[in-house]
Amino acid sequence: MTNEFTKEDIGKKVYCLRNGWGIIIAFADKVKYPVIVRFTRDGEGCTEVYTVGGHYLAGDVNSSIFWGEVKIIPPPKPKQKTKKEITLYQYTYKGRSEVIYQTHWSTEPFRLFHYALLNTETKTVIIEVEE
Repeated sequence: MTNEFTKEDIGKKVYCLRNGWGIIIAFADKVKYPVIVRFTRDGEGCTEVYTVGGHYLAGDVNSSIFWGEVKIIPPPKPKQKTKKEITLYQYTYKGRSEVIYQTHWSTEPFRLFHYALLNTETKTVIIEVEE
């Protein structure tokens, strides 16, 4: 889909991502930025120039002006990964070797927890968690 602007578009409304709604007021021949658009925001006016493809700068990948309003819906903010230090407790109970850490303590039976604290090897590790 091409978004080309010509002299015939003078007087038509366009939508700019930066300035909102404006009107093409002129089209200059033989220049890099021939499309001249007038915008009015907050009672103030400004004039911007664009390429025939609607680009604000000639090297831009995407157009800046369009025939209709463009709505951008941003993706959700990515979860940040943080480093968290936890202590692992390795113990053997009735011939079974287990590893527990803080979040498991509330679900472990008290005697197992108590036994684990008395007969453990500990190791501190750093893990990445999403918050």
